[in-house]
Amino acid sequence: MRVVLRSIVALGAGLLAAACGSEEPPAERYAAQPTPELAWERFLELNERRVKETELGIYDEAAKRLVRRNNEDAGQAHIARLYRRSEPAVRTSGDRAAIVFLDDPRQVLAPWFFRRGAEGWQLDGHAQFNVVGYDGRNRWRFRNQIHPYMFAFEDFHFDARGYGRRAP
Repeated sequence: MRVVLRSIVALGAGLLAAACGSEEPPAERYAAQPTPELAWERFLELNERRVKETELGIYDEAAKRLVRRNNEDAGQAHIARLYRRSEPAVRTSGDRAAIVFLDDPRQVLAPWFFRRGAEGWQLDGHAQFNVVGYDGRNRWRFRNQIHPYMFAFEDFHFDARGYGRRAP
């Protein structure tokens, strides 16, 4: 019985790893990362592969709560498709990093925020989902301009409603 159970567990782990496109289990592959660039890459990858696991180290606690509620294939496909085509600028200051898209005339590529914790770089769920808002045309804006990631937008001008444009 133990051999059969071990085989089933091994098969399940192998199928999960295969679904993620590697032999690494998702908890290891999508752990907090050593650099913000790698954290961004892994975040895009887990969306491309529609990884549903929410207890991943790449998410801080606030991000885990939000991902539990909003973890649908369509949303993951949209993030992967939209952002994979674009070249980000990674701007860091201390333990914070912003993934910013400088060439975005339609303003649909929202910035993404990561924070370095004890284990490495993680998506900053509180900032990501409380600072960035969207309008009916899916354009991003800041709900407020008083947050610890403003360092990444020194070359942007923001209007009273929080819409930003890169300065010429």
